[in-house]
Amino acid sequence: MDVIKDVAPYVLMAIAAIYKWVLLNQDQRTEFIGIAGFIAIIAVIGFSLWQLALFGLSPEPITRLAVLGALLHFFNLIAYFVALLTFSEASRRRKRNKDAEAEPA
Repeated sequence: MDVIKDVAPYVLMAIAAIYKWVLLNQDQRTEFIGIAGFIAIIAVIGFSLWQLALFGLSPEPITRLAVLGALLHFFNLIAYFVALLTFSEASRRRKRNKDAEAEPA
C-alpha cells in the first residue's frame, strides 16, 4: 500500500500534464515542452548530485562498483548540465527567430 501512496502523486501529475497537452494549441505546446524539459533536466541534475553526495557520505568501504557508480553519476551530471546550456540557447534562438519573422520586412 505504501507504494501506491508514493507513486500516486506522480501518476496524477502525468495525467494532468497529458490533459494540459491536449488542450494547448501548437505554439503553447512548444513552450510547454520547453518548461517540462527544463524541469526534467533539473531533476536529473539534482538526482545525480544526490547520488554523488551519498557516495561521499557512505560509511561503507569503497568498492570498484561504488566508484564506477560515482563516475557514472558524475558523467550524467556533466552531460545534463551541457544539455541544460544547449537547451536554453536553443530556446533563446527560437524566440529570436520567431520575433524576427513577426517583424514587418
